[in-house]
Amino acid sequence: MIWKLAETGMNVARMNMSHGDHQSHQKVIDLVKEYNAKNTDGNVIAIMLDTKGPEVRSGDVPEPIMLEEGGMMSLAVKSKTADTVKCEVVDGGELKSRRHLNVRGKSATLPSITEKDWEDIKFGVENGVDFYAVSFVKDAKVIHELKDYLKSANADIHVIPKIESADSIPNLQSIIAASDGAMVARGDLGAELPIEEVPLLQEEIVRTCRSMQKPVIVATNMLESMIDHPTPTRAEVSDIAIAVREGSDAIMLSGETAHGKFPLKAVKVMHTVAQRTESSLYNPTTSPSLVAHPQALLNEEFSQSQLSKMFGSHATMMANTLCTPIIVFTRTGSMAVLLSHYRPSSTIFAFTNEERVKQRLALYQGVVPIYMKFSDDAEETFSRAISSLLNAQFVKEGDYVTLVQSGVKSIWREESTHHIQRRRAANGGADFAAADGGGDDKDAAKRAVPVFREFGLAELRAATKGFSADLIVSESGEKAPNVVYRGRLDGGSLIAVKRFSRLSWPDPQQFLAEAAGVGKVRHKRLVNLIGCCAEGDERLLVAEYMPNDTLSKHLFHWDKQPLPWEMRLRVAYYIAQALDHCNAENRKIYHDLNAYRVLFDEEGDPRLSSFGLMKNSRDGKSYSTNLAYTPPEFLRTGRVIAESVIYSYGTVLLDLLSGKHIPPSHALDLIRGKNILLLMDSSLEGQYANEDASKLVDLASKCLQFEARDRPNIKYLLSSVGPLQKQKEVASHVLMGITKATAVLPTILSPLGKACSGMDLTAVHDILLKTGYKDEEGAENELSFQEWTQQVQEMLNTKKFGDIAFRDKDFKTAIDYYSKLVGMMSVPSATVFARRSFSYLMNGQSELALRDAMQAQVCMPEWPTAFYLQALALSKLGMETDAQDMLNDGATFEAKKQNSWRG
Repeated sequence: MIWKLAETGMNVARMNMSHGDHQSHQKVIDLVKEYNAKNTDGNVIAIMLDTKGPEVRSGDVPEPIMLEEGGMMSLAVKSKTADTVKCEVVDGGELKSRRHLNVRGKSATLPSITEKDWEDIKFGVENGVDFYAVSFVKDAKVIHELKDYLKSANADIHVIPKIESADSIPNLQSIIAASDGAMVARGDLGAELPIEEVPLLQEEIVRTCRSMQKPVIVATNMLESMIDHPTPTRAEVSDIAIAVREGSDAIMLSGETAHGKFPLKAVKVMHTVAQRTESSLYNPTTSPSLVAHPQALLNEEFSQSQLSKMFGSHATMMANTLCTPIIVFTRTGSMAVLLSHYRPSSTIFAFTNEERVKQRLALYQGVVPIYMKFSDDAEETFSRAISSLLNAQFVKEGDYVTLVQSGVKSIWREESTHHIQRRRAANGGADFAAADGGGDDKDAAKRAVPVFREFGLAELRAATKGFSADLIVSESGEKAPNVVYRGRLDGGSLIAVKRFSRLSWPDPQQFLAEAAGVGKVRHKRLVNLIGCCAEGDERLLVAEYMPNDTLSKHLFHWDKQPLPWEMRLRVAYYIAQALDHCNAENRKIYHDLNAYRVLFDEEGDPRLSSFGLMKNSRDGKSYSTNLAYTPPEFLRTGRVIAESVIYSYGTVLLDLLSGKHIPPSHALDLIRGKNILLLMDSSLEGQYANEDASKLVDLASKCLQFEARDRPNIKYLLSSVGPLQKQKEVASHVLMGITKATAVLPTILSPLGKACSGMDLTAVHDILLKTGYKDEEGAENELSFQEWTQQVQEMLNTKKFGDIAFRDKDFKTAIDYYSKLVGMMSVPSATVFARRSFSYLMNGQSELALRDAMQAQVCMPEWPTAFYLQALALSKLGMETDAQDMLNDGATFEAKKQNSWRG
């Protein structure tokens, strides 16, 4: 029966723990899991365990007692003793065993979670159920109590409170805020409160859940008549439709399927009515609430969460406008949940590589969860996802889909990413033209280090947006004597630019010569120097950009996970390799070796900054200014020698061992006292063998010797840490738990793309003005017949005045006129959105500029201008990675358009 119910439309199997025992429920769980194991095409059944709760029920009745009236019973209490209550029947009915009893206006003073409930909850943990429906929740305290227990049991199970007690209504907001959703249990709610209040409370509970983006279930008596009859009443059908129209994610059957005569028919009726109602809800002129009310974006500080909402809304609009299903890739389910909240008109196919997430998403309206292992290659994953939908006949060959890569925790790189594309489904992939080619040669080209060259100051100033403080990546910020900026060259390549004080290098020729010498030292374990600049008072070094932060960040300021032991050993080994190469290249002195000098590349591999090979020099003499702990010889002479770097290497080993800055003298005292455990980072407990830790501690002790001659050489470092590498085959980004970043190939940009990339706002304005509306020629963006006959003159005047204001750079006035025009036109204009987007940008409203650039993409999904303007807005918001994605997409569609013209 479970399989038949699933195939008829059931999404969640709920087990009522008020009935049956663990043995009978185990059979149901096993059947559901068997079904899920054999159905991998999106038809998923989640498991919900419904606790009995602190309720009062009748005892076992040997034979049903027949009373005069059918239907719900009501009784008046006449007398009571310690264990019995005598009642007089007011409204009769059929009394069966273990029926629930309510006293209107009263609540039982019982614990929220009973001893039986705890046994049932443990049973659920053992079986890995997906949801708990918690009965008779009165306040948020019980939710927190259960969640604390689940956390201690390492159980990833969501908690759904049943709103069925009069006491829960005053605490509704806090209960739902603490929970993972809610159930409107109308039966007991109507027994404890006046029945005329129930419809209003149902609407309020649904609205509250929707406002918090949490799923809501409407339950009880939805098809009560089908317990005994094969067809529902018309009122029951309307009840289902009302629940759907109010915004519920799920509607629930109880007795209809538990002991009813027509369980399959009941499920089919509910499924059919819900589907028909949903199909009538979509209005193509209605935008999701966030976009319909753009000021909502400005009510709170713009954040990743706000950006996710904006992109979720944008994806919904695009899918609705183009009538395409949505494909989203998720590890946590958050973006699929957000999209469900916006209620797109088509299906959301949520691909996840987490079984638990797949199960949970079965509860959300419009979501078809599909389990799939993700590849490290994003395009390969997209291709397999589309092929699976084609094979399951969810989409047809040639259909368009809206593909969403979005979320704070991105899948294919560590930084958050927000990216939406329209693609045509085809087996083996899609016809969206990628900006780069494929194959190993391409990857090798990405890894190739550019030839060292002298940069012009104007080029580096443009790359860093005028040395903007927003682009400072050195951890001391503007307070450091020498500041490092993230920059982007005209072709799209990311760079790191170190800006020295002129006093450090008064002689520009000496600076250029020193930089050129360092630029010749190339190695895979170094952050290689690729150029320099010495114009006027500026002294600048240019190096490869490392996207995954410094060793200092991962050791001392981590926010996701501490750096694993195996990765710490790899850092020690790779630094030793880098120092060995520098020594071989006759760069024996490395300045300022510390945890800030070790950076992680897109693969997660640690690299030693080449900036440390440069002398800090006024008079050509080398000296050190920024060592974590100064070598003894520097204190004596003011200079570092070749052996000084070994001492500094020892301090880095202490950082790796302890996970904190620790004075060498204190560390040596601990080592001499054999207090190794006090030295070790407590977060590493259980990760290392004592023998390996002892070897690394011993090496650190040797490196920190007071006399330089007593310290080991670099070859000894290699021979000591090399054998400690136990997981050489595991990629660094896997050990670190970060997403492998995708290297970006230089992009050939159009003049508008270059202007947006370089933040040349004057050029952007000139190009938009010159282009006018010609990109929309042939598109259906002019006025309808009705508009021509009733309001043509007003609309044309509004457009005219908006264009004049835009031309004259009166951007506030342009916003006013274009906003009025958008409200008047039945078919929006991509150019109007583009112009208003730029006007918002010039008015300092980057969030609204981004929104309008996305609206322009909705109007014309392959219009390069829309992508370039999104890149411009994203850059203003400091989201450089996403901006580069948009530049690449714009260039791709630009090339596609050029090729079509040539054809």
